[in-house]
Amino acid sequence: AVLNYLKTMRPIDRTIPFETNEATGEPIKIVVNKELEVPEEKIIPSQTIEEIIEKFDDIAVGHCFCRHHHDLLGDPCKQTKIRENCFTFGKSARFTSEQGFARLVSKGEALKIMKASEEDGLVHKAYHPNFDITKDETSICNCCNCCCGQVGNITVNATNYISQINENLCVGCGTCIEHCHTNSLELNDRGKAELVGEFCIGCGVCAHFCPENAISLVEKERLVRIPPP
Repeated sequence: AVLNYLKTMRPIDRTIPFETNEATGEPIKIVVNKELEVPEEKIIPSQTIEEIIEKFDDIAVGHCFCRHHHDLLGDPCKQTKIRENCFTFGKSARFTSEQGFARLVSKGEALKIMKASEEDGLVHKAYHPNFDITKDETSICNCCNCCCGQVGNITVNATNYISQINENLCVGCGTCIEHCHTNSLELNDRGKAELVGEFCIGCGVCAHFCPENAISLVEKERLVRIPPP
């Protein structure tokens, strides 16, 4: 019943990928697996945090209610000490700030908080009106895999990428496995990192933390349907 329900669910959120490798400071390689042709006209949603922040005049940030929930239960987040990193945009930002749930911030401060969240390995998840990714974002959460309300629940995620490991560069250190949010990586019998299963959400966290810069993101637009454990 759960699997049948997953097949009909619209995406709850959309992953915004990391852009740089921490060890080298170089951009994460994006692989376009198709020949160039006359493009089909369609709306392409923003694929970087900078693009999203830049297009909004009103930006508000508030406390992450998932981590606040765990703090109150005496089970604080194991991944980050940051609490104020849930963002709303446009009229949602005006509403949340007027009601005291959040505070308005500049684009510069918003980007600073986003980058600090990246350094703690948190995944950028964008939300759209009525789950329609062709519409402007209403909010962005920076999610961990110990507190996020969707961990352990049914979820459908929209993504444009999937990880790809270069075995020639991989040294089998396991850093990517440690940081993967969906347990989509493991070491194979050659001692190299390998993608397993169908749950990679293309967030680029593994590519960001790889000390050998051995992981790229390949364009692969799809919905990732994740059942509960």
